[in-house]
Amino acid sequence: MIKRSTWVVLAIFVILIAAAILIQRTTNETELVEPTPTIQLVRPLLYDLGSSAITWIQFTDAEGNLVEVERESASAAWLVVGESEETSDSFRIGSIAGQLLTMQAMTTFETALGIETVGLDAPAYTITMRTSTGEEIVTTVGNLTAIGSGYYIQVNDGDVVVVAKLVLDEVLGILTEPPLLATPTPEVTETAVPELETTPTP
Repeated sequence: MIKRSTWVVLAIFVILIAAAILIQRTTNETELVEPTPTIQLVRPLLYDLGSSAITWIQFTDAEGNLVEVERESASAAWLVVGESEETSDSFRIGSIAGQLLTMQAMTTFETALGIETVGLDAPAYTITMRTSTGEEIVTTVGNLTAIGSGYYIQVNDGDVVVVAKLVLDEVLGILTEPPLLATPTPEVTETAVPELETTPTP
């Protein structure tokens, strides 16, 4: 007759074997399941300049307003064309140029859009840039999207894309508020008028 202690040992042994089999099966199933890939949506930059630098930008709108800025090289200060370094807000121009050159396409379209359907046949704004190598890049700005969060734009007759309204409005603000520094008004110094002495009549 098998002792009770022997049955206990056998039961424990069976439980251990069953646990080992279960752990092995779980491990194999885990190895077979591939992890879900993380999809990163990378929005493409509008402009691929390579090693070139932008040295001249012209902003115009449909009303005929125009602002031109330029710099001699990538390391030089930006100036408003026709203005001096003392009157040009170089820091603001640089900030606007930086926002422009790092703009991303919020939306691209698999099917090409007709430019007349999004207001690009008669653009509201045109931004023309010239690089240090002489290449010219023309960006036209059309209508707002239906929900008003972006503008339809086109670069050099390429595909129509949508860019963020908030970012482009900052760039186009250069037309309503040109980047000029306030010229201090010279102080007017009063000149004392000497009193005329009257000569008594003899």
